[in-house]
Amino acid sequence: MKRALLSLLIAIISIGQACAQGRPHSLTLCSGPGDFYPWHMTGGIGLNLVLLNRVAAKLGVKIIYVSYPWKRCLLEMKNGQVDGAFASSFKTDRLEMGAYPMADDGKPNPDMRLMIESYHLYKLKDSNLSWDGKQFIHLTGPISTSLGYSIVDQLKESGAEVEEVPGKTQASFDMVLFGHAQATAMVTQVGDWVISKPPYLGKMEKIPTALVQKPYFLMLSYQLLKDQPDFAHAVWDAISQARESAEYKQAEKSFLTP
Repeated sequence: MKRALLSLLIAIISIGQACAQGRPHSLTLCSGPGDFYPWHMTGGIGLNLVLLNRVAAKLGVKIIYVSYPWKRCLLEMKNGQVDGAFASSFKTDRLEMGAYPMADDGKPNPDMRLMIESYHLYKLKDSNLSWDGKQFIHLTGPISTSLGYSIVDQLKESGAEVEEVPGKTQASFDMVLFGHAQATAMVTQVGDWVISKPPYLGKMEKIPTALVQKPYFLMLSYQLLKDQPDFAHAVWDAISQARESAEYKQAEKSFLTP
């Protein structure tokens, strides 16, 4: 009897150690505030959430979603207060904040991306501002974008004055609508969705040529990588697999078909 109890106790301890080493019970992931159609929106819907929830089910963990201004998300991840932040394009200086899923060439592995997205400019319909893929034409005022967005560096390198706007996505569009910026630079699917609704509908339009197109990732904290390296890499692997699943393909069709 004692031997049986001892064996049971050892088994329980072993299971607990395995869980601690390989599978935490939950992950806390941070995203920016507001609605980012079709990727993640208030109310717990969006393609990023479909994807990450499938990852959680595969790995047997619970995901706790929190929303902060994007710069705070990155800082919370750097400090180990959240386990990860999404969706993040690659910037070298963000490596101070957390880790990307890296390939052998030392660059983020696009196979482990959450999605591919672009940035476009959005302007008032009577504005003659344009972008030819390399430079601005008739740029006379600042360009707004959300605080901390990766497009800021490119805008500045192209000669634009940039107004980084805190708060919800729509605040960047309000800067244009009320004459405080000549255009706003925004993630394309998000921007298209915003200008399809009042008060922007019929007043703003997209400049057709994209500013840039690139993959976006779930970044993970260095604390998680240190404590649970196998699990962290399992999360990124599961993202790659889940993105190709029939469930995710159906969700894409539902969100992206006009």
